[in-house]
Amino acid sequence: MPWTVERLPDGPSLMRALAQAMLRATPAVDGIVDFADALAVVPASRAVRSLEVHLTALARVEGHAVVLPRIVTPGALGSCVVVPRGRVLDTVGERRAWGVAIGRCAEVRALFPGLEEDEEPSVRQRDAACDRLARLHRDCAAAGIGLAEAAEHVRRELPEADLASWDAVVAVDAARQSLLEECGAEDRASMVRDAARAGAVRAGRLRRVWVVMADPDPVHRSLLESLAACGVSVTVGVHAAGDELPAPVDGRGFPDHAAWGSVSIAVDDQTIAVAESPADQAAAVMEALAGIPEPRRSDEIAISAPDQAVAAEVASRLPAWGVRVRVPPGRSAAESSGGVLVEALGAWLEDRSCAALGALVRHPAVERMLGARGIADVIARVSAVVSSSGAVHVARTPEPAWSSAARVIEEIDGWLGTLSEAHGGRAVGEALRTVLDDVLRPANAADRAAGRAILAAIDSLESLPGRLDDGLDAPSALRLVRDALMAAELPAEGGTDGVEVMGWLEAGIDDAPHLVLTSMNEGTVPEGASTDPWLPDSARERLG
Repeated sequence: MPWTVERLPDGPSLMRALAQAMLRATPAVDGIVDFADALAVVPASRAVRSLEVHLTALARVEGHAVVLPRIVTPGALGSCVVVPRGRVLDTVGERRAWGVAIGRCAEVRALFPGLEEDEEPSVRQRDAACDRLARLHRDCAAAGIGLAEAAEHVRRELPEADLASWDAVVAVDAARQSLLEECGAEDRASMVRDAARAGAVRAGRLRRVWVVMADPDPVHRSLLESLAACGVSVTVGVHAAGDELPAPVDGRGFPDHAAWGSVSIAVDDQTIAVAESPADQAAAVMEALAGIPEPRRSDEIAISAPDQAVAAEVASRLPAWGVRVRVPPGRSAAESSGGVLVEALGAWLEDRSCAALGALVRHPAVERMLGARGIADVIARVSAVVSSSGAVHVARTPEPAWSSAARVIEEIDGWLGTLSEAHGGRAVGEALRTVLDDVLRPANAADRAAGRAILAAIDSLESLPGRLDDGLDAPSALRLVRDALMAAELPAEGGTDGVEVMGWLEAGIDDAPHLVLTSMNEGTVPEGASTDPWLPDSARERLG
């Protein structure tokens, strides 16, 4: 089997070392280094551009041009080598499929603990269940198993677990699979898992794969092994080997979990500066930067912070001391002006509550629109009427108590009339485009990025398969759009020049030769990703 583990050249930049190894293994022909038949799998999206830059720069030093390989993160590996059996759903389609599947199942109350005997789950409880099921499904698929197999493991190994909930999980998953078969569709996680199990990969023109992944999921290991079985050369790069490592790696170049779990890392105390608060940490960072020999370039220095509080403090204080910084993306498209408006529209259309109306008219775009139509003091009018009337919901027919805000309601209902009556993804999508076009005016790069994310979510909404489109009303559709926006990151505000502030996980693959690592404060100790109590860590470890 053409699988090799190769020690990468020494150096502070992991991607530069990988580029050196790749170029060393690929002689130039007629002045061109050709990676058209190659794939590189790197640990994070920030490493993609870094590897491209290093391959190009190192080849240029030798006087060569380079045809770049396809460079992907582990999450995109399956899309490169697996041929879909049908239509592959995106985020909007997957979320809708879980919601429809819950509606198809009779016995799902175990998914909603705390409900009274005759009480039905709320819209928000159903949304939370969809999110929980989708996340659990993706986690299991990454381990190469399905929810039914995970449930069987829990029944066998954890009899004290909430087995009724697992019965409901399996029932909903079965209903979802049946629904997708009716649609001729599949979700991406299942597609990749099933292909990895069956070894059903398509190499195409792919002949070489370079891999730098510290600890791939079982499904990614299976995909790589299937490629190797097809004759594709798989090379796993490691930065150290043999006795250089504090614990061994396996024959595939990946860490032995049991051995690495007990490794202690020795750090010279003289390199540690004690700082109590985030402000103290910012000052300590400045001292560390001052200690770096001149000339100092911003692209040769990085600052790693454990959480948003420390990152924000560092980013806000360093410019006052003459150091420009670049902060990581900290907001999702759901937090943009457009995303907040989508959520406010959905809340208003769902129940016409006074709270939803207040949130809607407080949105700057809506207030501006109503002002342009001759309605002044919109927020004050609505607040006064709600306070004096004691109303919880806004009636569809005018009431005397609402006379001072009657025109506000009339204008909003007229603006949203087509959207409120729309059913089906295409109709809702078309109406939503019109509504947003009426009021949104992008003011900066973040607004434009959010606008692109909103349009992509609407495109997904408009292309839902028939079975998933049936019975979809505007409030439900807007929640699907909102959920899709939560997964879309907005670019960080500010310029592109400056010392970059990043998270801990990114620090290991950054190119900067100088790294200032800030640690945790009391009460904000970084923790691992929270896991679902349906599948505790002990079970996850055994399942992979």
